[in-house]
Amino acid sequence: MLLQLKDFAPERVTSSVSRSALKSRRKRSLDMQIDWPILIGASLLLFFPASWIYPAAAKERLSTYQSGRFRFGRMLGTWQHWFDLIRACAGTYLLVEFAVLIDTEFVVEPSEKYLRWGLIGVILTLAVIRQTVQHRQVFYFTAPVFYLWGITIALMDPFPAAFSIIFSSLFARSLDHVELKFPTMAVLLGVSVYLISGSSILLALNVFLIILPLFIAVASMGHLVCYVRGLT
Repeated sequence: MLLQLKDFAPERVTSSVSRSALKSRRKRSLDMQIDWPILIGASLLLFFPASWIYPAAAKERLSTYQSGRFRFGRMLGTWQHWFDLIRACAGTYLLVEFAVLIDTEFVVEPSEKYLRWGLIGVILTLAVIRQTVQHRQVFYFTAPVFYLWGITIALMDPFPAAFSIIFSSLFARSLDHVELKFPTMAVLLGVSVYLISGSSILLALNVFLIILPLFIAVASMGHLVCYVRGLT
């Protein structure tokens, strides 16, 4: 009996060491991976101030603009808005798909996912704030409509993204008020995604980002304004 115990002792030690090594290897494999060059590139796209490409006269006009009309047709013909959409979509895609990742060689803990989405959420939140809050002698708030379209296209599946973008735009245009665009889009996106695939951190983040510009304007006792072609 003593001989048998001696024979099994090294095996138990080896097994214990193997489990410890595997646990350590798993822990190392769950570290968040950040590709800094891509992160910097994505941030440059996301944080580029939209007002930098507006004509000087238009910026002066926006800083004192009191109209909340949603001039959808004229917005579609304004190239700066399409530039916002493209850079927001590209920047968000790079951020989510390449810049901030988790090594999933082994089972990913929920805390690792929360950490990743927390970092992505902070970056996108700051980017939306930068697109909304402008200063030209006084602070004013621009409605980043196309910018949020770009973020939504990058984060969501095509159908709910297109559904929320199109029908919220039609609703806001019918009542001719830009601030109605944001809660309507948030509700349509939330409901459509929830019915198709259920709730998720990604959906909650996207809905929050859509509501954020309106919240900033209301909390500051201001209102959202839109740049359109020909505004001088």
